[in-house]
Amino acid sequence: MIARSDILSAARCERRWYRVIDALAGSRQLSERQSVALWVHLRVCPSCRQRYNQAVLAARMLEGGPEALRRPSTTEINAVKQRLFADQGQSFVPATRSRSASLLRWLIPSTAAALALVIVLYPSLRQPEQRTEFAPRGAATASSGVGMRVFCVEGDPPDLVVRDLPPDDVAQCSLQGRLKFAYSAGPQVSTLTVVAIDQGYRGVWRHSQTVAEGRTIDQQLTGVSLKLQDGYQIGLYRVFAIFAQRPIGADELGRALVTARQQTPRIAELRRLPIKGTLQRSTLVEVVR
Repeated sequence: MIARSDILSAARCERRWYRVIDALAGSRQLSERQSVALWVHLRVCPSCRQRYNQAVLAARMLEGGPEALRRPSTTEINAVKQRLFADQGQSFVPATRSRSASLLRWLIPSTAAALALVIVLYPSLRQPEQRTEFAPRGAATASSGVGMRVFCVEGDPPDLVVRDLPPDDVAQCSLQGRLKFAYSAGPQVSTLTVVAIDQGYRGVWRHSQTVAEGRTIDQQLTGVSLKLQDGYQIGLYRVFAIFAQRPIGADELGRALVTARQQTPRIAELRRLPIKGTLQRSTLVEVVR
């Protein structure tokens, strides 16, 4: 039986948060205060997080059609920029939609229609979140599995440039830039470790945290940034996102790097680290002048 408190809580969320979340699908830019409040709420509310996942995909649908569901929308890029501008005490004017996005807005005339289409394409997003068996998956999908996005941030406000780096090719970022991250995860993981290694298989940067409970799509790692000018050199680096049900310590990571170098001498060919019971995604980044 559903508790009365749960029903009241869901009703409050629908009144207060659903309208804010749905506005994101229509490319409305939230204020910094609204964004912070929303992120805090999403970490503890499965219902709103499920609605947010749908809104993220709807925004992509409105901007680029079904084939764009696996890449971040202008709204998501703007959210990254907004946080960076706020860190420097400056206001951010969001980018506008492209002409193709305007055409899609005409073809899909409402946010509600985009949300409905997303639920048709990804029916699991309308199901209650359940903890599933922990097992390796293939490439991350919109509704299950894990994923990591790496953004190259170059320049300073107001001339800030944010690029989504492709995971399947060598991605370049200048030495004066910095890397920002977003992750996707399902209910089968509870921790995330992001680690960067150089061509000598040395771990040069590491960040660990717990992940939001339930299903999450492209949630920013707020306050986490890898500044390339802080001791990094021109050359190749591979950035791993390691998802698990337990913390990954420095000793375990060090042993994995030694084994990985023996098995795969070139980081360009390395796809995962030999750490049991983990799901992994990685991006090869070339640091250039």
